[in-house]
Amino acid sequence: MAGIVMACSAFGSMLMAARLGALADRIGGWNVIVGCLVATGIVMIPQAFVTEWWQLAALLIGCAVFNGWVKQKQEAAAD
Repeated sequence: MAGIVMACSAFGSMLMAARLGALADRIGGWNVIVGCLVATGIVMIPQAFVTEWWQLAALLIGCAVFNGWVKQKQEAAAD
């Protein structure tokens, strides 16, 4: 189960990275970063209250959807 739960983080990032990149081109990178950070914080709160593995997996997908794009943007800014 642990492997499936951890794979959900990569799956969420894979799903949304390109879409959030296109959104950043339309409305600006900083706007997307701020939105993603707020959304990541909101999705992280319920992770403290999960009772089943699938609940954690679903929340990790949601967290990775937003957090994965922020990581890519930070790495690009560091170059």
